[in-house]
Amino acid sequence: MDDLEAAKQRCVDDVSLYLDREQWFSKLQDSGTEASDAQKSAIDVHSEKKFTRKIRVGYMLHSTIYDLASDIHQLMLPKKAEYFGKMANTKTVPIHMIGEWIVTNRRLVSRGDFHTGADQEFLDLTTRPEYLERQEFYFLSQKDVMRHFCSRWGESLKDALTPTIDDKLRIGLLLFHEDVREYVPDLLGKTLAAPNGQSNNNNRSNMDANTGRKNSARTILHNMFTDKEIVLEFPSQWLDPTTHEKIDEIKGAGTFESFANFDPNNESRIKLPWSFKDTMTVLTKFLTEYRTFMMKWTKDTGGGSGSDATYTCWQERDVCSTVSYQHQMAHLYITPVYMRDKEYSFLLVEKKDNLPKDCQFEDDFAGSTTKSSTKGKEEDKAITLLNSTLKEISASRSLQTEKFIQLLEGQNDPEPSDSALVVQQIKATTDLIATYKTECDDLNAQKDQILSSQGSSNDKRKRLAPVLTDLNLKRKVVKQLNCTLEKQTEELARINGVDKDDEETDIFDDVSIHST
Repeated sequence: MDDLEAAKQRCVDDVSLYLDREQWFSKLQDSGTEASDAQKSAIDVHSEKKFTRKIRVGYMLHSTIYDLASDIHQLMLPKKAEYFGKMANTKTVPIHMIGEWIVTNRRLVSRGDFHTGADQEFLDLTTRPEYLERQEFYFLSQKDVMRHFCSRWGESLKDALTPTIDDKLRIGLLLFHEDVREYVPDLLGKTLAAPNGQSNNNNRSNMDANTGRKNSARTILHNMFTDKEIVLEFPSQWLDPTTHEKIDEIKGAGTFESFANFDPNNESRIKLPWSFKDTMTVLTKFLTEYRTFMMKWTKDTGGGSGSDATYTCWQERDVCSTVSYQHQMAHLYITPVYMRDKEYSFLLVEKKDNLPKDCQFEDDFAGSTTKSSTKGKEEDKAITLLNSTLKEISASRSLQTEKFIQLLEGQNDPEPSDSALVVQQIKATTDLIATYKTECDDLNAQKDQILSSQGSSNDKRKRLAPVLTDLNLKRKVVKQLNCTLEKQTEELARINGVDKDDEETDIFDDVSIHST
């Protein structure tokens, strides 16, 4: 509140907003002329009727007051962003508002009442020769005009408490503070695990405890959010100049300098009179934007074609690539929060418990009898495409087809008799990944060719549809094959009695040994 009052006072004290007092006082004396009958009829029909270059109040028209209001408006324009942010960009509306307020709020004082109603700053002007025969004068301080319109067109408390990037960044980083971190599951509404694997839904005491922790966590977060002594630091990776260069490389030169000037320790924001409800609004706004980003990031949507996201797990991608999933650069603040989230094993990302091992199967592959109503047809195509290809490859290499298909589909954990079979499977999987990547590259080239070709948008969409469908199917196959390759590598290490973390040589260096 202090900042808002201080801003208003700066406006009132800004001498560049004021006319010469003689000019102001002279134009303020416009008594106006009465509207004609035709004008009165128009006013009766339209109560908000305005006239060109005249200020209308009732049936009185003031042309000199219009000039005065226009002069003031001209002085306000250079300071619009600083003091009058909500002033209309048009010229007519603000001028009429200023003029009408002046006419309505000026005071008419006779010479005999100067001691009670006149502004002292103008009394000396009333003794000038041009005013000697005048017995009544209008008085109004220019400061009153500026004070009123700064309040009307300037920033209100409600506007000031609207969450900004600095606010959302501060509360996002606060979630990883040592005093808040343990309460994140409660703040996110996650149900705490009950004893003996029971559900909290059937355990009243655990549900009550969770609610109590959630309320305590919110209070702690609010107190820290409004405490300027709590200084938050950016992740070290965010401060690394290499990160700045990568972001500029992805989004264009100058992006980091233009959009990364946010501050989680902005004192002018911290010392606003935040209520508990206001702080929770900031938290909700941040979580909404972060979850929207994570949905795109983990599902590989919005990143564009040909990206590394097509072939790697989202946890392993370069964090700088997150900027490709932020289609508003105002959301760039999410990247340092994501970096911090990754440091703590994705504390803000909802994780699902694994199914029992004998119930597991890979998504989009044979063995699943449950299909999404919106993805069923696409999954059927992916299953058919992959299975037919795998059978063809395995047959050509004289592999044990049934066990190979089972391994790729994740239905079982076969126990090969020796490492030779697994090595052959690894080679087949690797070749298959390379084949599908090549096909993806070809499809991307087709897509680019269609986009750059001549033709209407509708025609391009029709030609793109089958290409994009095929491309998405093959990308799914590549992702699944990468997971299969990882399982096969782990299986080979298990058979050979090698710890995966200690295995630094290429598994293909030992092919001749294991296959003899």
